[in-house]
Amino acid sequence: MAVSGGRIVAVGSRQQCRHALAACSEGAVEVIRAPAGSVVVPGFVDPHLHLRAMAAARCSVDLAALADGAAVRRDLAAAPGDGWLRAVGWDESLGHGPLTRADLDAACGHRPVVVHHATGYRVVLNTAALQALGTDSAEAGDGDGELPSDHPILDEVPRVGPTELASALCSIGEGLTSAGVVAVEDATATNDAADVDALTHGGLTVRVRAMVGVRAAGSAPPGTRVKVIVDEATSTAELSETIAGAHRRGQPVALHVVDVGPLQVALDALTGAPPPHPGRPDRLDRLEHVSLCLPEQVGAIARAGVAVVTQPTFLVHRSAKYRSSLSSVEQRWLYRLGSLASAGVRVAASSDAPVVPARPLESVQAMVERDHPAERVDVATALDLVTRLAAVVSGAGSGVLDPGHRADFTVLGADPTAVVRSALADIPVLATWVDGRPATRATVAVPGAGAGSVVSGRCCG
Repeated sequence: MAVSGGRIVAVGSRQQCRHALAACSEGAVEVIRAPAGSVVVPGFVDPHLHLRAMAAARCSVDLAALADGAAVRRDLAAAPGDGWLRAVGWDESLGHGPLTRADLDAACGHRPVVVHHATGYRVVLNTAALQALGTDSAEAGDGDGELPSDHPILDEVPRVGPTELASALCSIGEGLTSAGVVAVEDATATNDAADVDALTHGGLTVRVRAMVGVRAAGSAPPGTRVKVIVDEATSTAELSETIAGAHRRGQPVALHVVDVGPLQVALDALTGAPPPHPGRPDRLDRLEHVSLCLPEQVGAIARAGVAVVTQPTFLVHRSAKYRSSLSSVEQRWLYRLGSLASAGVRVAASSDAPVVPARPLESVQAMVERDHPAERVDVATALDLVTRLAAVVSGAGSGVLDPGHRADFTVLGADPTAVVRSALADIPVLATWVDGRPATRATVAVPGAGAGSVVSGRCCG
C-alpha cells in the first residue's frame, strides 16, 4: 500500500506502489514492513461516544467496579477535598442498589456532590449541590435528588476546566489510537457550539465530529447532526416537529431510543420526514442504541430509511442485568445486527464510551459470538460494522483501503478472519495511522522524512 500526502495512492504489488509514488512525489520512498503474520485493516471508527464524559470520568471518583451500595457510599465519603465532588459509574442494576439525595447527604453532606449514572443519562445530587445551584427539593425528582442529565439546571455545575480537559483529551486520544481507532463522533445531547469547537479542535490524535443538542440546534450549521432523547414521555407530535425543524435547517437527527415504546414513537415521528440530504449516507437520520427492537419494528426501521448505531459490547458488560430482567425471548431482541442488515438497514457498531470501553475488537468478538443465530454476523461483516459502515454513517473517516481515500489504517498482530472467535478481542494493535501519519507511540516502524511510504504486508478490508 502506497501512501503520500495523507492519502492512499495505490494498493497492489510493491512495484505498482513505487510507480504510484514516483508519479506524485520526488522525495525518497520509505518502506515500512509489517511483521510476519500481521494484517493491515481500515482504521476503526467509533460513531457514538462521549468525549467530555470520558474526560470528566478521568477527573471523578469511579464507582463502576464497587461491589455494592455500602462501598459506593464509603468511597464517596473518603474522597479528599471539600469542593464539588463528581462521581461516575453508579448503576443500581449492577449491585449498587438505589442512590438518593439522602444517601449522598449521609455519606458527604458537607460538600456538593453529583453522581452520574453509568448510562450517562441520569444524575443524583445531594442537598449541598442543590443549594449551590439555587434550587429546592421539589425541582429535583420529588426530593430524591435525581434529574435527567440534560436538565437545564445542571448547566451550572462546574465543568472540567480547559487545562484539565485538554490533558484528559490527550490521554483519551492515546487510548483510542492504541485500540486502533482513527475517528469518532461525539453523541452528547447537551453539546452546544462551544462544546463542538472544543472537541473538534481539542488536539486529539483522532478525527472528531460532534452532534449538538436540541437547545443548540438553531445556531448550528447545516449538516450538523442533532441529538434528541426519546423516552416514554415523548410526544410523537412534538418529536415530529423537532425532526422537521432540524430538516428545515439541513440537519439530520440522531434519536436516542432504548426500548420498544420510545422506538415506536421515533418511527412514527419519522414517517413522512425525508432526510435533509438525499444521497448522503453520512447525513442520514439515525437511531442510536435500539437496545430492544420488536420483530415487526425491524421492517419499519428499514422503511424509514434511517441508519442504526448500536452497541454490541453491552451484551458482554451488562449480560447479568439482561439475564435477570428480560425473558429469553426478549434477550433475542437486544442490540440487533443480522436481522437489521438483512432488512437493508445500514448498521454500525459503537462503544458509547465511557459507559463501556472504546475497544472495537471487543465489539467484533461480541458480534460474532451472539447467542441468537439471526443476529450473529461473521468476522468480515463485524469488521465492516466498525470500519466502513461506521465511517459512512458518521462521516468521520474513510473506512476503506482504496486509492484516493484517507490513509487511516491499523496494523493488527493477527488476522481477525483466521483466529478463533474467543481471541478476537485480544488481537494486539501494533500501529494506528491517521491521515498518513503514525498516531501511536509504539509503531511497527518509525517514519522518516521521506515524501512517500510503502507499507509492505497483508491488507485486509
